[in-house]
Amino acid sequence: MNIEELKLVLQTIQGISGDASTAAILWVALHYGSGIITGLLTAGTILGMVYLVIKAIMANTEWANAVKEVCKAYGCNDDYSFITTEQKRALRKAIDRSKT
Repeated sequence: MNIEELKLVLQTIQGISGDASTAAILWVALHYGSGIITGLLTAGTILGMVYLVIKAIMANTEWANAVKEVCKAYGCNDDYSFITTEQKRALRKAIDRSKT
């Protein structure tokens, strides 16, 4: 490499960052940041899957089925995933009536 090429390389480096510390900081952030982001995304995906499995199991327990039967007997709609406040009040009234 002759002196002209070396000057050109040094000018390019100075033009990009002004000093080597900025380039080093950027390299470290990009190099290790991608691993951290990948790890966080992986952990989030695993936790999301666990949450969905637990939610599905809880929705099909005996208590959930009993509530669905009471709600159906009272005349609620077939969508049991979201019970409105009105339906909750109606269920409480039905339970209170059954106690007396």
